[in-house]
Amino acid sequence: RDGAFVLNVALAGFEPGELKVTATPRQIMVKASHEHKAASTEKEEPKVRWTEFRSNDVFRRVELPRAIDVDKVAAKYQNGLLEIVAPQAQSAAEAATEVKVSTGS
Repeated sequence: RDGAFVLNVALAGFEPGELKVTATPRQIMVKASHEHKAASTEKEEPKVRWTEFRSNDVFRRVELPRAIDVDKVAAKYQNGLLEIVAPQAQSAAEAATEVKVSTGS
């Protein structure tokens, strides 16, 4: 799209605050982490107690064929789909930059 790399990552079930996108000149990393805890109480059944933990972790690293401008990378999360737009750079800088994930349109 207009000289930019576009990555779409399906991450259904995560909240925007559980996503972390990091960009370097030649790669984009996506990390999503979600922990769910369910527990019974004695009010439900006095002799039965249980606790269940479930966690979902996703990590993706995408190597890019050309350098990107890390200061112009944008990420949008809507309906379980994360879209990352990374414009190609004129010259490559070496520092990693965390990308803010927005919601909606």
